[in-house]
Amino acid sequence: MNKVKLKIGRLKLVFLAMLFWTMLLPSELAAKTVHLDSVKLHIPFYGNLNDWSGWNNNGVVDTLHFITDRNGAPQRAFRLNESNPNLRFRAKFLNTNTYSLMFWYRFPQGLSDTMNWMQLGDGNCKQQLLAAPHGTDSLHVVFKSDSMQVQRSFGFYIPFEQNKWNHITWMKSADSVYAFYNAFFRFEAKLPFQVCADADSLVIGKTDQYAAQAMDIDELRWYSENIEPSIMLSLYVGERSSVGEQEEVKHRIYPNPVLDVVHYESPFQLNSVQLYDMQGRLVQDWNSPSEAGIINLKELPQGNYILHFLGKEGQYSNRQIQKQ
Repeated sequence: MNKVKLKIGRLKLVFLAMLFWTMLLPSELAAKTVHLDSVKLHIPFYGNLNDWSGWNNNGVVDTLHFITDRNGAPQRAFRLNESNPNLRFRAKFLNTNTYSLMFWYRFPQGLSDTMNWMQLGDGNCKQQLLAAPHGTDSLHVVFKSDSMQVQRSFGFYIPFEQNKWNHITWMKSADSVYAFYNAFFRFEAKLPFQVCADADSLVIGKTDQYAAQAMDIDELRWYSENIEPSIMLSLYVGERSSVGEQEEVKHRIYPNPVLDVVHYESPFQLNSVQLYDMQGRLVQDWNSPSEAGIINLKELPQGNYILHFLGKEGQYSNRQIQKQ
């Protein structure tokens, strides 16, 4: 009997403790999302990011032509051209099964011929991401794989804008590839063929097969999932994050659907606002807009569109609107 009373007493104490703790909690609890920045493993010869001569021992060009970056900061981006035709990085057993390539790019003089955006490995184990002019307003981006003397390829199209910064993200999983243009999803494909699993070099720009092309590059990044700490690259000048790593912040827009004008409110300073149709074609853009404003869509045909907000520090937001 005493044991039963003791157990009941303990249960009462536990209940009272739980009740007291509940009274201390706020009346309404809401789940919160925790955002983690990317975890980076740097290659051993990282050196001073503002002194690119430190890369020479690893096959990189001796000099680079620095330019003003996409946010107007001097000496923060660099240009590939005839005198600085490529960037070449070497690392043993570069895992090509799962990786991401991200960079801002600009063609200051247009694009006259096919350019190598990425070449992994060479010989019988090679992957390439190529960009070629397609008409006057688009690029044909092609993924090619040479594995055991068997060549396979497929591609997709993105808009072309001369002398304007754009962002590309290329990701490969074990059996698929994905592409994003200015944070918009553009392409996904299952690999119908086997791709060799490792390489020993990464080349951006001129190769034996493709000539040098003038292109400005800002915040070039390569990530490779592998336990070997010497083969993950994070290549950029400065400490700013790329658009692919920023938390997406939703803007307030109203009304939606819209007849004539749409109002927007931005939580961050804007670099530009762009309007795309559902095929990814740029319809109109506005540079240096205010954080709160009105966009006149009266002359726009009926249909669905995407408003793309790009912040001065790389933040972005995409909002779909319906024009009636």
